[in-house]
Amino acid sequence: MTEKGLYDIYSTWHVPFWQTNWFYLLIGVFISLIILFIVYLIVKKIRFRPKKQLPFWQQALHAIEQLKKENKITVVQGKEFYAQLTAILKRYIALRFHVDVQGKTDDELIAYLSDKKLFDAKLLQNIKSIFSGSVTIKFANTQAAQEQMERDYRNAIEFVKKTCKAEEKE
Repeated sequence: MTEKGLYDIYSTWHVPFWQTNWFYLLIGVFISLIILFIVYLIVKKIRFRPKKQLPFWQQALHAIEQLKKENKITVVQGKEFYAQLTAILKRYIALRFHVDVQGKTDDELIAYLSDKKLFDAKLLQNIKSIFSGSVTIKFANTQAAQEQMERDYRNAIEFVKKTCKAEEKE
């Protein structure tokens, strides 16, 4: 011993790498990346899983029934009712029978369906009455009779139900 104190025998001090700050930081970054990757996989699985889609005939029925729920079957909203009803029926016919009728006018659609003979005479007559009612309301701005609108509503539902395939109904 000297007067100043102990001899300096511990001049170097070794710290293992797993106890250093940079090692803790590296482990934190690695764990964070793993957590982010797991969250990404979960979000991807939830977000991009295929959604069950209703058959198009059920979609058409729901859309037609929605018109009644929204009280569109009134003389006051006749123009909007027929516009939505004919759009629903055109989409349904396009999807169900694989024909391009989306861009056709109501008269062109009736003539096209008459030429193609996709339906029996009664169904074709129902479609004609629906689309002729729509022409009266949409373009002539006349007040349609409430009974005609309700009849066309029922005819549209009947048309969709009769033309959907039997195996799709089950």
